[in-house]
Amino acid sequence: MLTGPSTQRSDERVTDGDIHLSLFPATGARALGGRVSLGLDAQTTASVIAHHYPDPAAKTESYVFGTLTLGPSLLFERPVGEGSVSAQLSVPVAGFVVQPYSALRNARPPLDFRGATLASLQSASGLFSYQTSQRRGMSMLYQYGLSMTRYEHALPVRGLSHSMTIGVGRAW
Repeated sequence: MLTGPSTQRSDERVTDGDIHLSLFPATGARALGGRVSLGLDAQTTASVIAHHYPDPAAKTESYVFGTLTLGPSLLFERPVGEGSVSAQLSVPVAGFVVQPYSALRNARPPLDFRGATLASLQSASGLFSYQTSQRRGMSMLYQYGLSMTRYEHALPVRGLSHSMTIGVGRAW
């Protein structure tokens, strides 16, 4: 939620989502007591920004920014205690961006995809994980994710987000 100065009394609600698909070889090079693998990362992200105007009669306008990218990913995994830690860094090098220059209901066409390269879209994401050893077929997973985006075009976009996840895994 982004709120403007008290004189404007407008606010924005930003909703983000992303999906990563990372592919790594079954084996990697040995390094620092663990394993390093170079792979490929496909990612899609979407942000919807709902702008609420101070006038109660005014409509809420929604804007969108989305990406579909492909690039290299580096994964480091190492056993620690009875569990394991991993760190992954992904940097997209090419893809597509959708960013209508008007509110969603006014946009023509609503999904206008443009190509993007490192020159126009600089992005990176990191994922740091710890997974406990399995006990009775179950393990705990703790993750911290960090991502940044910088898009240079007619309406530039800057973004920095982070997330924490705690999950339970079950062996099949």
